[in-house]
Amino acid sequence: MTLADENATSIAAQNAATTQMRQRLMQIRMASRSMSVPRRSVSRRLTFKAAPPAVYTTLLDGERLSALTGAQIRIDPQVGGDVAFGDGSAEAVIMELLADRHIAVAWRPAQIPWPEKLYSTATFMLKPEGEGTQLMFFQQDVPADAHDAVAQWWQAHLWQGLEAAFA
Repeated sequence: MTLADENATSIAAQNAATTQMRQRLMQIRMASRSMSVPRRSVSRRLTFKAAPPAVYTTLLDGERLSALTGAQIRIDPQVGGDVAFGDGSAEAVIMELLADRHIAVAWRPAQIPWPEKLYSTATFMLKPEGEGTQLMFFQQDVPADAHDAVAQWWQAHLWQGLEAAFA
């Protein structure tokens, strides 16, 4: 096989993987849009004494988040990558990444009553604030009857660990 053939094969494989990832993301979006349940949003604003790149990197580093939160977290830190919480409490798929500024995931819990196939969109927006970072979190499409449980889930699974790490 020539170098040109190897390159063509590699490009074809990359294109197939990209197409598969895009189809998966579209299926998640379409399934969630077709649900007709009353929905609410969860929001939170936090300020950390760390620069946006440090917070962004931490949010995408499963080992580091696991150490901070005490829960096993696996993250494939790329668009289309999976996020899995080792306690089985939730799963997510990374939908968007803007380096040091923005992370959006399609998220669904496993231990909170939730419609099958529904994913909510959880967005983490980071902006510099003085020498630190302001994190603005917004989660839309949360079933209204799950709102309080979802807000408590984030507090227990992420906010407490991040606040302790970046206090």
